[in-house]
Amino acid sequence: TCSPVALAAERGQRTSETIGDATTVVARYRRWLGMTFHDEGYGHRGTPDCQLVMTTHRLYVEEGLKVSPEEGLQRLEKDVQAWRTVFTQARSLPIKILATQTVSDDMEHLSSLLQSPALTAAQQDRIAHLVQPLDRVDRSLRWPIQGELAGEIKRIESLLKWTELAAPTIVQQVLLRLPLPSQRVLNGNADYADALIKAGEGLPEGLPAAASFVHAPASSLVDYVLNPVDNLLHTRATVNWNTALAQVLETDARIRLVALQAKLHGLTRTQD
Repeated sequence: TCSPVALAAERGQRTSETIGDATTVVARYRRWLGMTFHDEGYGHRGTPDCQLVMTTHRLYVEEGLKVSPEEGLQRLEKDVQAWRTVFTQARSLPIKILATQTVSDDMEHLSSLLQSPALTAAQQDRIAHLVQPLDRVDRSLRWPIQGELAGEIKRIESLLKWTELAAPTIVQQVLLRLPLPSQRVLNGNADYADALIKAGEGLPEGLPAAASFVHAPASSLVDYVLNPVDNLLHTRATVNWNTALAQVLETDARIRLVALQAKLHGLTRTQD
């Protein structure tokens, strides 16, 4: 599985032996590239096996590159197009982060291809067409943020239900009888999500802190009054949105660098 905010991307963490029959897995991955993408998102807590996906992705691409630059480029074209769609349409944070890693990985391969003396002018032009920078919709974390908000709402609602508690503590019994604390924390989460979306789409230096909206974790006695649900029951799961946004922007930077590299190769070819 993968962390919602980070994904180990080092090569060699899984080999073809550890994922079973590489030929079968790669064949399934090839079929997936031609399918319509759909991310359930919006509070769905399931996550893919990101390391398995990354390993299979690399096997698929590197297998083609070993055959020839043309075969490798054809596979990279399919791979980039598929994962750019995922990048744009991802509704959950793990899928968004997985897309950043696969696209970044493809950029590394395209950069290496551009340095190959065997690459033709037509192939260079195809690479240049592939490396379009991310636009505002691609960079946005709106859907993953809304998905995390939906998950928080489900968590709070289930937390404060008698039916979910086998032996409620005194604190839980008090909170269960008071509708105001739970409503306040729900409103705080909604305001925080809205602020995150606006700040993220504006490409800020930093995103707003959750504590300013949901008052958790507590930094003073006042926070225990304003958000007893999280601070007294200690159940809040936090997401580092700054890290997530940084990964998205890093991927955009990698794409732009390869685009610049392709442009420079085109200028050199023209001069020659």
